[in-house]
Amino acid sequence: MPRRLSPAKLAEARECYAIYGQKGGIPIAELGNALRALGINSTNSELRNIIADIKSPPSVNFDLFQSVLCMDLLPRESPEEVKEALGIFDHNGDGRISTVELKHMMMTMGDKLSKEEVDILIREANIDEDGHISCEQLLHLMTQK
Repeated sequence: MPRRLSPAKLAEARECYAIYGQKGGIPIAELGNALRALGINSTNSELRNIIADIKSPPSVNFDLFQSVLCMDLLPRESPEEVKEALGIFDHNGDGRISTVELKHMMMTMGDKLSKEEVDILIREANIDEDGHISCEQLLHLMTQK
């Protein structure tokens, strides 16, 4: 049986569609941004696979967008892999990463995020008085579905 979106996720999808959609739907070039806005952080390769699976229309209507959100074909890094990667930036081994360093890392390495996307991630995290984020909290934010 195909996966269904919860009422809360469906409401988020509608809001995202209203933001990214134009008259004919979400332009295919904006699909990755729309998915990231909903927390689906697919790589460029994964995004190309999704677009191929939906037969690469010029834009995505809401029904197709909802179908994409229900796909379970988005492989994720395991929490262990993410934890290992974050550990590289935990220089003193205290389980925290500087928000300045996190922002730089997320905007310049691997599948780069925009400043706005990084700001959203940092806003969702609990930043301590020293301007650091707990690696465990960050791990949770980065691996939640």
